[in-house]
Amino acid sequence: MNKKNHILSKLTQPIIIIRLIGIAVLIVAVVIGVLGFINQHSTVIIDGERQELFRDSFFLGDFYANVSSELASIAITILIVDALNGWRVKRQEKESLILQMGSPINQIAREAVRSLRVRGWLEDGSLKGADISRGNLEDVYLERADLSQTNMYKARLSNTHLQWSNLMGVKGLTDEQFLQVSHLRGAVMPDGSDYDGRYRLKGDLRWAGKTLNFDTNDPESMADFYKIPVEAYVRGQEWHFEQIPKSRTETHFITKEQIKTIQSIVYSITAHKGEQYRIYSQLRKKFNVESYKKLPVDHYQDALHFLNEFKSNNEFDTPPTPA
Repeated sequence: MNKKNHILSKLTQPIIIIRLIGIAVLIVAVVIGVLGFINQHSTVIIDGERQELFRDSFFLGDFYANVSSELASIAITILIVDALNGWRVKRQEKESLILQMGSPINQIAREAVRSLRVRGWLEDGSLKGADISRGNLEDVYLERADLSQTNMYKARLSNTHLQWSNLMGVKGLTDEQFLQVSHLRGAVMPDGSDYDGRYRLKGDLRWAGKTLNFDTNDPESMADFYKIPVEAYVRGQEWHFEQIPKSRTETHFITKEQIKTIQSIVYSITAHKGEQYRIYSQLRKKFNVESYKKLPVDHYQDALHFLNEFKSNNEFDTPPTPA
């Protein structure tokens, strides 16, 4: 029953109705044209002589010809206008989804990406040159997305999946943004080179070691994982240890006061221990940390934003107000 209602709702859409009318008029034009041809050119053999089946039908002949051609012209016009209107609607929908993809609200950006992927627009070059700067693309799957020449200035990419994506010519991306990404295996980088593993992303390393059983300490094995020459992988690792160590080894964690602030926000969301544990688990997963107390201080404001957004998008029993 639901499937039937879905089909009926599709058929009753204005664009579909116009298209059906155009097709119906075209069919009528063809039928009239065929009947007119039969009327004017059908013959029979009588007493060994071929004679016309219909005689003295000049009026009908003109009627069939005129009506058929007029209806055909109307039908073609309807179908052309319908095609142009459909193209316009499709373009507007695509532009709207791309605009939403750059939203600072993660839920809106994530749903836009899902819709773009379903329609095939995430991989066909539709995003080329798009402005998605400052978009909140955290935890979003952009696998195999064609993001070439897009503007990703200050886009939030924490735990974003960018494996096999095309980032050639992307503007605004920094090493700090790349370090927050979850996966980059197989990606084409902004300079056109293949990703060489230089950021040592936890998602990629976990994928290689735990899922696919590559030896993460063996350059040849990891080069095979990234599908690049061993020399390129080694150069990437040398770059990493020359450029990244301070940001990775001298991490400053949030203070006790900041920990208390996070705890108070979580308690304001729900007083139930089980739900609190789920929120802390989401927080750990979000920022790839073993404990929310080990959250890097640079991500403190992002954590508060995440918790407040989580609070607005979920309903829990509110904690009791102190007397």
